Amino acid sequence: MDPNTKLILDELKSVQMNLTNRIVAEETSIGACVGSLEDATKVFDAWKPKMDATMEELRSEVGAIRKTDEKVKALLEEMTALRKSMS
Repeated sequence: MDPNTKLILDELKSVQMNLTNRIVAEETSIGACVGSLEDATKVFDAWKPKMDATMEELRSEVGAIRKTDEKVKALLEEMTALRKSMS
């Protein structure tokens, strides 16, 4: 084999090995990132039902407060009307 051809082939093999190593490193890095995202997703999957329940509880409490507020307003109107009729 021609010495120049052998040098070129050796250089190509070196470049190929270098590229292969870089690709493997990038795949490993990407895999780690994807793994971290999957872990974060699991945390949100566990968190969401708790937050949904809390929000539903808050909605109920706000609804109860609104009903109480409406009753207080109605009583205030009745008392105002009663005062006017007494005067």
